[in-house]
Amino acid sequence: MRTVLFVCQFNSARSQLAEAITRSMAPAGVRVLSAGLKKTMVNAEVLLALQEIGADTSALHSKTLTEVAQEPIDDVVVLAKEALEPARLAFPNARCALWYFPDPIATQDPQRVPDVVRRTRDEIKALLSSWFQEHSPCP
Repeated sequence: MRTVLFVCQFNSARSQLAEAITRSMAPAGVRVLSAGLKKTMVNAEVLLALQEIGADTSALHSKTLTEVAQEPIDDVVVLAKEALEPARLAFPNARCALWYFPDPIATQDPQRVPDVVRRTRDEIKALLSSWFQEHSPCP
């Protein structure tokens, strides 16, 4: 079993998108988690965007790095610049990938949030497709 952890600042949007999409795409033997520097709630727009593509959102909930610190993590994918050093410190032996995305919820125009969330979802999904092809997460 190989464990992949997605980390962003609040574990409310980017890392939740990545967690749910990865669960729907990952081969057998891959366990998927997400966490943030701070614990909040999974954003409602994120849940809607995931449901639109048929991703299961039932297990999504916000977690901190501290809450997953004892997990055996093999791969860490950092989605926010603020999370890079804390993730490296928490999981120094994990393979690290950096996929920086602006927080889609922090968009200046609140009416654009749904579109920005969907665009972020689609970009993460495309990166995951390439990542699974290039870096088999299973030994």
